[in-house]
Amino acid sequence: MNRVGAAVIANAIVWGVVLIAVASVLKGTEYSEQVRNIIGAGAGGSLLVVGGLLARKRASYVVER
Repeated sequence: MNRVGAAVIANAIVWGVVLIAVASVLKGTEYSEQVRNIIGAGAGGSLLVVGGLLARKRASYVVER
C-alpha cells in the first residue's frame, strides 16, 4: 500500500474516533465546549496525518526528479 492509501485509512480512523467521541459526549448532555475541543482535535489530527504524509511524498518526488 502506498503512502496516500495509508494516509486515507489513517484519516478515516481519526475521524471515526472523533465521531464516536462526539456521540459519547453528546449522549444526554449539552457540553458544546467539549464537543468543540474534540472536533478541533480531530481536525488537527487529520491535518497532521494527511498533510504531513502528502508533503513528505511531494518533497521526495521533487528530489527524485
